Amino acid sequence: MPRIAAMMIDRVTRSLASSDGRHVVLQACTADGEDISFAIPREQIDTLIDHCAFGASQSEEILRSGLDLRTAVRWWNSALDRESGGFRLALTFGSGGTVRFDFSEHMARALLATLRGSYEADAGGPCPSDESVEPGFVDID
Repeated sequence: MPRIAAMMIDRVTRSLASSDGRHVVLQACTADGEDISFAIPREQIDTLIDHCAFGASQSEEILRSGLDLRTAVRWWNSALDRESGGFRLALTFGSGGTVRFDFSEHMARALLATLRGSYEADAGGPCPSDESVEPGFVDID
């Protein structure tokens, strides 16, 4: 691994949008107790999330702590694009922020099969009918 000079962050304390909406501002407290803020172009948020997830995976490989990083989801919404067969899942987290994930039709069908198999096996019976799930879906124009 390359040696990179870095400011050590103790915790992220706050996030908000810039007044023009083009940047996400993250506020943090350094290991030395200094408060800092930095702005990230909103087009780079998916890259930031990807790099954070990759770094967390590398960290776990090195530490082998068994730490399973999880984030509680407060709410979810989904949408089915009937034209492409794609599926969009939007997850809302504790602070109210929402991240949307797009699945190909193949991945969506595999996820559905996995969920059905898991819940049917655990419950000893079939999953609720598709009709009871339908209100959670909306068509994408």
